[in-house]
Amino acid sequence: MASPTTKATSGSALRTRGGELVFGTVNGLTAFRPQPLPAPVRSPVRLTRLTWFDGATGRPRERRFGLYATGGTLPSLTLQPGDLFFGASFVLTDFDDPTHHCYAYRLAGFDRGWNAADATHSLRYTSLPPGAYTLWLRATGRDGAWQPARTALRIRVLSPVYQRWWFVLLSAVAVAGIIWAVWRARLRRVRELAQVRIRLAADLHDEVGAWLTRVSMHTELARTAGYAPDRQQQQLARIADASRQAIATMSDVVWAVDARNDRLGDLVGRMQEQAEALLTPAGRAYTFRQQNLDPARLLPPAVRQNLFLIYKEALHNIIKHSAAPTVSIFVGVGPDGFFHLDIHDHGPAKQPATPGSGQGLRNMELRAKAIAGAALVVEKAARYRVWMRVRH
Repeated sequence: MASPTTKATSGSALRTRGGELVFGTVNGLTAFRPQPLPAPVRSPVRLTRLTWFDGATGRPRERRFGLYATGGTLPSLTLQPGDLFFGASFVLTDFDDPTHHCYAYRLAGFDRGWNAADATHSLRYTSLPPGAYTLWLRATGRDGAWQPARTALRIRVLSPVYQRWWFVLLSAVAVAGIIWAVWRARLRRVRELAQVRIRLAADLHDEVGAWLTRVSMHTELARTAGYAPDRQQQQLARIADASRQAIATMSDVVWAVDARNDRLGDLVGRMQEQAEALLTPAGRAYTFRQQNLDPARLLPPAVRQNLFLIYKEALHNIIKHSAAPTVSIFVGVGPDGFFHLDIHDHGPAKQPATPGSGQGLRNMELRAKAIAGAALVVEKAARYRVWMRVRH
């Protein structure tokens, strides 16, 4: 069959009822059915490569995508706090001249508008804030008409540990706990100071007040009793002794509440001074032994005051109730980690001890109870001994 020719015979054309156009040519008839031209198919813009910096390994990583892949789920990327950047490349999948292509991108959640891509049709973002983002792409071909925007990638940037809700909650709880602990410590300190003031007032009233009462009574007797000169001298000696005792007691009370004496070394030094001041005039030899002590260690005022006053009362009792010429004193930290105070003589008592008698013993027991975790043992049988253990 001969191929049709476009050389038509003049005037040999008609249109059928069906809409076909028929032309007469030198080789016969040529029929043509007109149809509307199909709309041009716009090729989509596709993601081809994804790159990001892996902070865990310190190296860049990448992921590639098939150019004509269809279906499947939308690509996603999760960035850790140390992942500094991510980038993407994309292309318009048609067969036109690429120089006529233009691209734009927008990262929803970060960009306010569209950004024009450069000639490499790629993008790069660095140091994104924590959050969720969506990457949108669009492109235009030779005709200059922009395609509808297309979702290309979902991105999630994780928060650093210190910005996560559970860390913030724990931090808030920790801060609240610290504030509460500081408040409790301040309240405890205020209460301790109040207790020190109460003890100071009680000690001044009981100890110093008692000696001052004796001074007042002896003075009144010396003034009104009309004693003979020798008896009056004895009365004056009693007044002088009571005055010295009042001064010594006042000195002990003031030392006990002075914050400059809060170190363990201050307490031990004061103990040595008292041993010399009390035992030597009474004709008693003594040994003072120390072991495993930290002189710079701080002691609570109540512990320091009660320890010292128990120690002093023990020395007074030995002088009054013991005939032994030698006294042994030990202060130190034992193998159990507790502070130990051990005072004992080396001889018989002057007189048998009466159970339950003596205000001094009761005072020592009360002061020991005022120290948390303290243990006190007082022996008065074959020898006089005061042993005490305090949590160090």
